[in-house]
Amino acid sequence: MFKDLEEMKKSDGSTRNLGKRLRSTNLLLGIITSVYGNLDIGKPYRLRSLNLFEFLSRFYHLTHVGLLLTTVTLCMGLVHKSNSCPGQSSPRGSFLLYNIYLYMLALTIAVETFIPVTFWVLWHIDKSLVVNTASYVGNDSISFFFNLCMHGLPTIFLLVEFFCIEFFNTPGHYALIFGFFIGYLLTMYLCYVVNGYWPYGVVTMVSGVNRIGFFAVCFLSICFMYYSLIVLNRIIWRKKKEFSSRGATGESDPSAKKR
Repeated sequence: MFKDLEEMKKSDGSTRNLGKRLRSTNLLLGIITSVYGNLDIGKPYRLRSLNLFEFLSRFYHLTHVGLLLTTVTLCMGLVHKSNSCPGQSSPRGSFLLYNIYLYMLALTIAVETFIPVTFWVLWHIDKSLVVNTASYVGNDSISFFFNLCMHGLPTIFLLVEFFCIEFFNTPGHYALIFGFFIGYLLTMYLCYVVNGYWPYGVVTMVSGVNRIGFFAVCFLSICFMYYSLIVLNRIIWRKKKEFSSRGATGESDPSAKKR
């Protein structure tokens, strides 16, 4: 009996270590993908930035802001995982970092879920609503893979990390999302003042009250998507706890009741 318990503990330990390695790998792949999507490495030469100002001007676009958020957030997750030791109490600094990380992950998952959904819907309606179509035409253009690295793959890595953590529906998360949303509206307006155009064609198509309504719908969509993810997260974690509880009491073994 004691031998069986020892074997079970060893098995649980090895499974836990494998899970941690896979999670760290997921974080690392997410960082690499988001950095790749933000740089010019995957772009044809004619579309690469000629100077620092040109490079920084891409951050008028929500896509690149989201990729930057993804890089920072997943780096924080990787740092926290490397500093945390199982079975030991975390220092106050590590606890603070983890709480900041949770808020950052909440914001980033909300933004990075909204971006690909909105982008690919508008892309199929009319590419000019979200991109400069000249960059996507011809052989010397942005590839489909690079497009996915900007509008899709980082979200997948974020979702994996998001569902590895038990999240709660916290008002502070929505306050942070709202603050970010207002900040990005100001960034878009700055782009209009400095350059004379809006970052996205879809914003140019609406004006006045319609533009305000469009922004309101965007914000509500982000909040709805985040809330939906929270609900799904709670369901997954409830099922996980129920499964763990049944396993601990022997209920998962049908033959246990016969004994």
